Amino acid sequence: MNAISVITVLGKLALYTMGAIVALTGIILLINLAVPSLLSGFR
Repeated sequence: MNAISVITVLGKLALYTMGAIVALTGIILLINLAVPSLLSGFR
């Protein structure tokens, strides 16, 4: 493992974690938006 491959692996890990965080926040926002409309639709 030379320095360049270590940097590329770390960069990929950082990108994956950023993507996972963005996806999770997007899903949470969608749930927060969808649940009240569903609940009001059932009433």
